[in-house]
Amino acid sequence: MKLPKIGVRGRPWPGARRFGGWLATWAQDRRRERQHVVTPVAPATPIITAIEYDQGSIWLDFTCATPGLVTNYKIFRSVDEEVQDFYDDQPAPASRFYDLSPTGGGGFIHYYWIVAEGPGGSSDYSNLISVQYP
Repeated sequence: MKLPKIGVRGRPWPGARRFGGWLATWAQDRRRERQHVVTPVAPATPIITAIEYDQGSIWLDFTCATPGLVTNYKIFRSVDEEVQDFYDDQPAPASRFYDLSPTGGGGFIHYYWIVAEGPGGSSDYSNLISVQYP
């Protein structure tokens, strides 16, 4: 905002008054910039890259495009493709998960999903991946 050079009744504004107006406007803009709050962003959707069954345990490898935004991974497991049952938490730098106690036996299929969590919220469910437990 600029004050006009001409004040009331055609007289020019004094220089100190023009400077005071400029200073007040500048200070107000600076305060607004400092109060600007950055909203945290939710992490990207993780991707399960590999799954394998080996000697009574199942392991998953996964990646996330935004690892710096992730604080925790939630692992979901189910024997049904449609239902996501929460199974375990993994702290952020993890990229592999071991399921040491697969349930059932004799041909059960286990389905896995992963969700990344961060200060900005949770990601979408990862890709669905399955393995048959012998």
